[in-house]
Amino acid sequence: MATNTFDWLNDLPLQAGPPDLRMGIRPLDIRSWLPVDELTPVELARRRRLFAEHPGCVQMLPGHGPALEELLSLVEIHIGDRLVTDGSPIERLALSVPDDIVLMHRRDGAANCDWRLVGGAVLFPNQWTLDEKLGLPVTDIHEPVDGYDELLARRVGSYFDGLSAARPVWRRNWFIHDDPDLFQPGRAAQRSITDPDEAGSLWLRSEWQTLRRLAFS
Repeated sequence: MATNTFDWLNDLPLQAGPPDLRMGIRPLDIRSWLPVDELTPVELARRRRLFAEHPGCVQMLPGHGPALEELLSLVEIHIGDRLVTDGSPIERLALSVPDDIVLMHRRDGAANCDWRLVGGAVLFPNQWTLDEKLGLPVTDIHEPVDGYDELLARRVGSYFDGLSAARPVWRRNWFIHDDPDLFQPGRAAQRSITDPDEAGSLWLRSEWQTLRRLAFS
């Protein structure tokens, strides 16, 4: 979701200090799920163009139809007649809301943390693609994140295990990029910037993420 106001900056831990790897989970008022603002029509049009150019950004592994139908029903309850009627369930989700959507599944009888990415609509990727992550466990999905395996992996898996359908949650992350485009599938090389003039051309990108447990997840 994009917005022209900057109130969301208050959600970010921007104080100076060492890297802060925490989940930053907060309770979600379900009325705030899938918000709409003045940029929504622009973003939906952009998603339609991107889907036509990059159909691999929208995929589902077989065997997860019930969870996908459940998610589609929840979105329809929330957005009503704005739900697109053409296409497969995952394609309809991809083009009905400006938010990217991913579906995680915990394998039956699996050990803690074995939540895997089984589908999604990722048309506004932040230096990754669905092709490279589909089917992977949550630890491998976050492999490029420094310190994730040591500090967060087990905590995230345990949190997913305990997530309640009745208590959806939200969190924010943030990144510094030199490109404002919402579609950034390639991972950029990290570099230090010391020139103040160059620093003035950078962009703060933040993703507002919600987590919601499904009966068929």
